[in-house]
Amino acid sequence: MGTGTRQRDRIIDESVLYRVIGDEEIMREQLLHLAQRAGRRHVTLLVLPLDSRSPPAPTPSTSVTPR
Repeated sequence: MGTGTRQRDRIIDESVLYRVIGDEEIMREQLLHLAQRAGRRHVTLLVLPLDSRSPPAPTPSTSVTPR
């Protein structure tokens, strides 16, 4: 990792991959965006399976950043 680059670990629920928002083009763009972000060295993207028995522990801070 370069200087000033923080590791970013993200967990998403599998259900969000199936929830349709918008049309096919919007969904395709959203999935491509996730794939591109997950391809970065400092990003870890984990998917919490639908059959998971317990959700991940809440994090102390959650942020939503504009695209």
